[in-house]
Amino acid sequence: MKKILLFILFIPFYDTSFAQNTFPPSGNVGIGTTSPLSPLDILGNSPTLYIRNTVPSTSVVKLVPYSDGTIYFETGSSTASDSRADLNFTSMNGSTDFITIQGSTGNLGIGTTTPAGKLTVSGVTNYNNVQFTGNSPTGVGMSLQNTQSGSHIFDLLSSGSEDAVGVGNFGIYDETASTYRFVIDASGNVLIGKTSQTNSSYKLDVNGNIRGNQITVNATGADYVFDSTCHLPSIDSLNNYIKEYHHLPGISSAKQMRDEGNNIGSTQMKMLQNEEEMALYIISMNKKVQVFESQLNRLASANKKLTTRISELYIQIRELKSKHK
Repeated sequence: MKKILLFILFIPFYDTSFAQNTFPPSGNVGIGTTSPLSPLDILGNSPTLYIRNTVPSTSVVKLVPYSDGTIYFETGSSTASDSRADLNFTSMNGSTDFITIQGSTGNLGIGTTTPAGKLTVSGVTNYNNVQFTGNSPTGVGMSLQNTQSGSHIFDLLSSGSEDAVGVGNFGIYDETASTYRFVIDASGNVLIGKTSQTNSSYKLDVNGNIRGNQITVNATGADYVFDSTCHLPSIDSLNNYIKEYHHLPGISSAKQMRDEGNNIGSTQMKMLQNEEEMALYIISMNKKVQVFESQLNRLASANKKLTTRISELYIQIRELKSKHK
């Protein structure tokens, strides 16, 4: 009996001295260690932390650290090896789901529990649902890459002080070709195929060819040319202007077009003005032609009568000569 009592008394001493766990009444709790470094310290060879719910009995969350430093956070069923459950980060009362990771797809949803893509963000209708911030002289942004053969890597960037386009601009940068494809500068100007402007008055500046089905330019028209108060330059003055300047009035010279480009709207209006003036010149000339034709017809009629009279006189003269013989 004494031996049994001694053994019973020895049991708590054995547990305290040799066990790998420690559960003090206060302080850090250790599992697999008697020297816990935090409020809960679990030590072991690839230890696994299970959090299970008995309703349903298969609901389980596992936290598994591996020896290579990888940590797996797993959700699903404790009875099915391939089961996957969603992982939700919610408010304390469960009324709002902030972040969801779908177990079946791995899709991440922010503000939604049904993400349709690898990342789906659903929030209030403002401009900063997703925000990337940083302090980098070479720019801050995100990179897009299709891993198929021949594809390029494109960066969406907010440029920095050391960037080619300067600080404060938005750009689409082609990493594969090492060049900017598209830039919106701080003033709102859009640059395509270039990173700077010599003339910042252009809202769209393209270094290259542009092709489209239709271009509409706001214009005022040139109907004033047909107003009775509008002065039409004489043909002689137009002729003298062309001889001196080698282009139509109001149209930029070839050198000016090469140096400054061609304002399509302004040029179209000036061309329309010239065309309408040409129409007036033609109408005026046609009136003169009609007068000339009328005069010519009268002259032709008079000439015919004169020719007939001359023929009659010639016959009379011949008859007179015959009588005197």
